[in-house]
Amino acid sequence: IVACDVVQLGAVLILWKIAAPHDRGLQRKNGKVVTGGQGGLSPAKIVITGATGALAAYLALSVLSYIIPDQDAQNTRELLGVLQSLNGLPFALCVFSIAVLGPIHEELFFRGYLLQGASKFVPLPVAAAVSALLFSASHLLLGELPALTLLGLILAATSLAGNVTSAILAHSAYNALVLYLALQ
Repeated sequence: IVACDVVQLGAVLILWKIAAPHDRGLQRKNGKVVTGGQGGLSPAKIVITGATGALAAYLALSVLSYIIPDQDAQNTRELLGVLQSLNGLPFALCVFSIAVLGPIHEELFFRGYLLQGASKFVPLPVAAAVSALLFSASHLLLGELPALTLLGLILAATSLAGNVTSAILAHSAYNALVLYLALQ
């Protein structure tokens, strides 16, 4: 898991450096999306926006889980079984991969690169929906498509309200919280 995330993160960082719109937070002027700079966001606002996004994601997906049952529950149970069987460094590396590396490369690509790039060609809500659907599909869990699409939309909104760093923090906090609760 960790090696795969490191390779994916490296590829996304190369793509980010070469071809990304280089946004560190989407800014809007006169209703148009513009890129560049931190958008005057303080570290506190970035953290608060990220925490709010994580909380919104957790609450929304908790409600959704009552409406649409987890179709991939067996896959989730198997993953948790593997994690619970690990000790020490392998366990810590898997948790680090799920809670830190995965969210970094996913948010840089889906919100930092794809959302920003698509927003130059289609309205922002359409770009957010496209990035959310592709984020969902990339997890290859058919039964989780509604939940992951909703998570992708919330992370897109978090990125738009703050910046890509806010979305990374929200995604990391969400994954860490879900993992912690699942391992209890």
